[in-house]
Amino acid sequence: AAATAVYHHRLLSVDDVVIGIPLAARRTPAALATPAMLANDLPLRLTVGPDATFAELVRTVRGELGALLRVQRFRREELHEASQLAGTDGAVFGTAVNAMSFDARVRFGDMVATARQLSNGPVADLAIATFGDPADGEVLLEFAANPQLYGEDELRSHQERFLRLLRSLAEAPGAPVGRAELLAPVDTEQLLHGPNATAGDVTGSLVELFEQQAAADPGAMALRADETLTYAELDARANRLARLLVARGIGPEQLVGVALPRTAALVVTLLAVLKTGGAYLPIDPEHPADRRAMVLEDAAPGLLVTTTGAEVPDGVPALLLDTVDLTTGDATALGRPQSPQATAYVIYTSGSTGRPKGVALERSAMDNFLAAMARAVPVGPEDRMLAVTTVSFDIAVLEIFQPLLAGARVVLASREEVLDPDALRALVEREGITVMQATPSLWQPLIETRPEVFAGVRVLTGGEALPQSLAGPLAAHAASVTNMYGPTETTVWSMTAPVTADGGRVSLGAPILNTQVYVLDTALRPVPAGCSGELYIAGDGVARGYRGRPGLTAERFVANPYGPGRVYRTGDLVRREHDGSFTFLSRLDHQVKVRGFRIELGDIEAALLAHPPVERAAVLMREDRPGDKRLVAYIVSPEGDSPALRAQLSDTLPEYMVPSAVVVLDALPLTPNGKLDRRALPAPVRAALSDGRAPRTALEERLCGLFAEVLGVPAVTIDDDFFSIGGTSLSATRVVTRAALDGITIAIRDLFRARTVARLAPTCTAGAPGVESVRTALPAALPQAELHALFEDSGLEEVLPLTPLQDGILVHSLTTDEDRDVYSVRITLDLDGEVDTERLRAALDTVVARHPVLRAAIAHEGVSRPVLLVRGRATVPWRVH
Repeated sequence: AAATAVYHHRLLSVDDVVIGIPLAARRTPAALATPAMLANDLPLRLTVGPDATFAELVRTVRGELGALLRVQRFRREELHEASQLAGTDGAVFGTAVNAMSFDARVRFGDMVATARQLSNGPVADLAIATFGDPADGEVLLEFAANPQLYGEDELRSHQERFLRLLRSLAEAPGAPVGRAELLAPVDTEQLLHGPNATAGDVTGSLVELFEQQAAADPGAMALRADETLTYAELDARANRLARLLVARGIGPEQLVGVALPRTAALVVTLLAVLKTGGAYLPIDPEHPADRRAMVLEDAAPGLLVTTTGAEVPDGVPALLLDTVDLTTGDATALGRPQSPQATAYVIYTSGSTGRPKGVALERSAMDNFLAAMARAVPVGPEDRMLAVTTVSFDIAVLEIFQPLLAGARVVLASREEVLDPDALRALVEREGITVMQATPSLWQPLIETRPEVFAGVRVLTGGEALPQSLAGPLAAHAASVTNMYGPTETTVWSMTAPVTADGGRVSLGAPILNTQVYVLDTALRPVPAGCSGELYIAGDGVARGYRGRPGLTAERFVANPYGPGRVYRTGDLVRREHDGSFTFLSRLDHQVKVRGFRIELGDIEAALLAHPPVERAAVLMREDRPGDKRLVAYIVSPEGDSPALRAQLSDTLPEYMVPSAVVVLDALPLTPNGKLDRRALPAPVRAALSDGRAPRTALEERLCGLFAEVLGVPAVTIDDDFFSIGGTSLSATRVVTRAALDGITIAIRDLFRARTVARLAPTCTAGAPGVESVRTALPAALPQAELHALFEDSGLEEVLPLTPLQDGILVHSLTTDEDRDVYSVRITLDLDGEVDTERLRAALDTVVARHPVLRAAIAHEGVSRPVLLVRGRATVPWRVH
């Protein structure tokens, strides 16, 4: 159990591990003597950290197993019901570990037979069984898996990795479990270095390459905004402003705040700052005044370039650009050396504490990024790139500077155009745009109407996860689509991937020039292909750190264990696929727990987006009332919160992952950077269905009253979903308790299954308040006429009703498309030596004669309901080879 917990910890990059433990459930002498199947399995929950030693974990497991043994008769079915998982696919554990101290070998007198397990019934996920006592020197391990989740090769890989880990733990039980070997050296080498052969040359700095381009084709159009500038005009204006900035003391490691509207002057200023050797600090004038003031206070720029009428905090020197004539004066280049180690810009991003943090990027990182983009998404003099992103979002670096280094044209959209999809589409047509970059949140409304506008546009998208529902339409209508991934801390984009129209999985792709990516566990060890871990990024794009925040810098930028320099911890949960690509799963800080189950909100969002009418989706865990934690979904959908959507969610998600409320919005709120603004998502409003039916019976009326009372709503119809109008697992328990006081018996599992009064009422037993309902006797196995017909067979000994478990096995076997014999236990025995076949057969026949269950069969055809038929005698099928 301890080794399996470590395996889970290392494989899934989680500290909270739950495994299943089979138990005998026989604590008393009477139970030990009872001939019945009493075995049970219960979850064992453990906390495993990378610094814990295996010896410590074994001691912990020993104590926890002792506690589990004391409650071994608490049935798993009852635990399932107590967790509100009855009737769902939810599980209380994944991998099961069955440690059996007896030998797996079977003895027939002096003859020893070795048992080989072919099938041991259905496996929910992964199962590990051990036979034998380690003190005797030999233990047999068996691995079994659900074929719907694992292929044969995957199961074999699990076996090999587990045995390697077990060997490493046994060799060094006092060492931290994070250091234990999980992967073969060849696999480790491939995972670490396979995708990272990205070394290449960077031909020059941004300033040098731009000035070379301006000299090579000075009359070419460089910028279209509120005015049109050629390369020569843009370069001249930038040079004149650079001289003014130098006169104001700007140089290397000097910050210049840039708070300008989206005009040509904005691009001129950014180039001018870089020409001085200084660094620019972009500030969006449309951001809230408090945020702008906070950024200026924290960054303390040496100068703020802005316009007349803009708010300038006290003590911040300012240059009002609209009062300066940049069309005349000395336009020669400064010729200042461009140090690769100098700061290029500082971008402020949101902080988890609410305090923005400034990310400082060096010239070398910026130059490497632009060189990488020239390879990944090349542009040429014939291209026109539409710039739509605020410069306070680092992806604007690509939109503004990449075209200017390639002789292409930058078309700078105004803020009003960016906010109006129709205006943007018109701009694309009017200017003949060939390349455009935007976040998925911006692409969504653009592609919904007149998508043919983008037929000649090479689409770049990033900044947030690209949903499959958007990837397909984009790829179908655009000239090409490239998915871009990267945090601000590693210079704009770090990975790129083409997106196809065939509905294939959206990938993060491969690392760009001079960039390395690693998917690591909590001990900074690589995770196997097909498993998830945190994405770490290294290479020439890694930022210097957070300005003035050494503690936070040390936390997020750590020493690279697999190469020179540092790696940045992205906080993104990523899966390395078997084909070598990478798939984004979620933010690690978007993991939540519902009733003890760890949930990735991205999984629920994906299920929402799988319903075709849903265009956009987001999910939050809200606690709008103390103690009332609920999953709330927010969707943009013309269909709204429909029964079809609810049905799909119920069909694809475990019950505990189905949102308790769905809020329909015209559009999801966005931050100024075009990302989803989760803080602006509204609290759900509890309301009954306006078209729901009124109670039809006295019982339905009492149940509607109970629902309304517990949920605190004025009224409830019989069609209202209890959980959609505010119900939780806690309030469901209250309904059951209050109903019992009112003389109504409700099984909580029925409430979770039915969800509405209309479906719940038929499952209830009602009486007068305070009066317990009367339990009816079990029905006969079959009507007398059918029993009489069956017993005409003289070999039939008994007819019994099926137990619920037998009934479930039958239904599953008859309806599944999978192996119908999945509930059979199949074992082969290899016997060494001479075998007396007649004596062996006689022994087996004796066992069958002694146990009626071995002579039983389920009859389901020709009878009104399935029953168990027990025959008086039966013989074992026998064949001698």
